[in-house]
Amino acid sequence: MAKKRVVFVLPSLGKGGAQRATVSLINYLSENDKLDIALIALKNDEVEFAVHSSVRVIKLNSLSFKASLRKLIAVLKTERPHIVYSALWHINLLVCLSRFWLRFTSIHRFFHIASIHNNPTRIIQTENKVLSVLYYYFFARFSHSIVAVSEGIRRHLVSKCLIPSKKIVLAYNPAITDKHRAQLNEPLGAEFAIQNSGEYLIWVGRLDYQKDPLKFLELAKITSRPAIIVGDGPLEKDVKDFISANKLNEKVLHLPFQENVMSLIANAYLLIMTSRFEGFGLVLVEALAAGTPVISTNCSYGPSEIICDGKNGILLNDGASADEFAVAIDSIGQNQKLYLSMRAEASESVEKFSDRAVFQQYRELFF
Repeated sequence: MAKKRVVFVLPSLGKGGAQRATVSLINYLSENDKLDIALIALKNDEVEFAVHSSVRVIKLNSLSFKASLRKLIAVLKTERPHIVYSALWHINLLVCLSRFWLRFTSIHRFFHIASIHNNPTRIIQTENKVLSVLYYYFFARFSHSIVAVSEGIRRHLVSKCLIPSKKIVLAYNPAITDKHRAQLNEPLGAEFAIQNSGEYLIWVGRLDYQKDPLKFLELAKITSRPAIIVGDGPLEKDVKDFISANKLNEKVLHLPFQENVMSLIANAYLLIMTSRFEGFGLVLVEALAAGTPVISTNCSYGPSEIICDGKNGILLNDGASADEFAVAIDSIGQNQKLYLSMRAEASESVEKFSDRAVFQQYRELFF
């Protein structure tokens, strides 16, 4: 019996929550011998996440939208997939356009699954407005299925983008895998983390406008606790300059992107998330799975679906200031019983986001 050909399309195999979640899904599906899987990456970035050996990885080395579209059409024409799964709005748009082109030029059709990982309104505000509006309010409805990685995104797509609810599948990111569980037991590599184990605050994410890392550094400036910030991105220079200008070098450790952050998170006192907006909030689940309580802004979307306020963490108002974060940290520090209760609740509270639970939702899309 011929295998079902499945192609995944990502912007790169580099850093990013969508990439991490999609590669986890690919590795899970690769264990089934009924699928022939290929993974297309538009950029030729260094591979940050291990991909199953049976998966054919194709790098297009494309830097522009036009070049990416041309190369993607050529590869899809050769691969002739039955299913194409794409992640992130601009990649979804490229696949939609490729599908239209192939349908009318080579009469090849495939089933398109588009996954949406972020708040459409904020993407339109912060990225290419014309193309993102065209995607969310026109092209998105032409995919056969759309995976929303949070209930908030699902509601948004139905109520604001007017996409038929029957097209949308709610499937959380496969946040906790066997790899995550194994990483919990790995030793801490940073001396700063070893010396301050159990005491430091940790922030993990891309250093960009969305994640708002400078607010975490403002918090680090006013709190008495040591802090670790993990990540890189367009605001990396701003982060380094802030640490230097405020003489925080002895108090704050900046680490570049780490494939394994679980041991760092597990040994933290609290994980802090300062995001202006989210699609899900993968790092919150990772922290809770590691037994570390969290404090996060209640931004749209994701945190309120993960955090039970006062049970496994604290939800602050959207846009909460560094001072408000500091007050929340102090309130936990003054209530040891509450803190220990949060730690005890943490891992069990996110079991529904484990790979074993989440992948069952995806099976129906591929088999």
